[in-house]
Amino acid sequence: MPSGKLMSVQGAILPGAFDQHGRPIICFPARHHGSLMEHFNSQDLVHVVQYFMVITRSSQKKNGFAFLADLTTAGLPAIHLIVETLQLVEIRTPRSVGCFYIVRPDNKADCKQLAKLLGVKTAKKGPQAKGLWDKCTIVSDVGELQNHIDPSQLTSDLGGYLTYDHQTWVQFRRVIEVFSKDTETVLERVPAVIEQLQTLTHCKVDGSIEEAEQTADNISQQCESVLRTLQLQAVYDRCKQILQLMRHPGRDQVF
Repeated sequence: MPSGKLMSVQGAILPGAFDQHGRPIICFPARHHGSLMEHFNSQDLVHVVQYFMVITRSSQKKNGFAFLADLTTAGLPAIHLIVETLQLVEIRTPRSVGCFYIVRPDNKADCKQLAKLLGVKTAKKGPQAKGLWDKCTIVSDVGELQNHIDPSQLTSDLGGYLTYDHQTWVQFRRVIEVFSKDTETVLERVPAVIEQLQTLTHCKVDGSIEEAEQTADNISQQCESVLRTLQLQAVYDRCKQILQLMRHPGRDQVF
């Protein structure tokens, strides 16, 4: 996950919505356009967008993503940053921009500049981005978005009724990613643990009954020690806890 600062500013969000073609929607919320220029450059915003792309299921992103920006009062600096970000995303991951829904700016000069940005290559040397113009769906106001995206897939600021809390989503992702990392660590340790346990099975038990019992006790203690290093129980308990919270989301605001 990108740094806490980048995620908390909400320059871009993945609200769990889809357009009418089933493409996951990544939004650039209008209420945070001011923060874009203060906290982000295009590389930062690309980093956040690509994170959203990575965590999305392969089956959901086979036709690319739908990007959505209400540029009604955005101002030229924010417009430039958003367009440049999508151009860079398309360079790094071709065909990832399936569609770019735009609520056009009120300012006519900004409209003209937007059209120019969407059709102009951004780099004079090296890899060059094709214009995004052919991927754009431009509407005159927020209400017109519903011709392309169901209101159930739009947040209230875009005229819909999708409920989305970004800070809670970020906290949830952190919980899941920590658990996922711990699980991967356990799986990485498993081969070595199996080898250690197999070695213990070859221990010879000789001598008197008392000596045999002592050897068996030592082997048992070593087995327990080896299994403790795996930390399987801790991960299992955490898994049960997360599942319980997901079944009863009212018990924790993150779930």
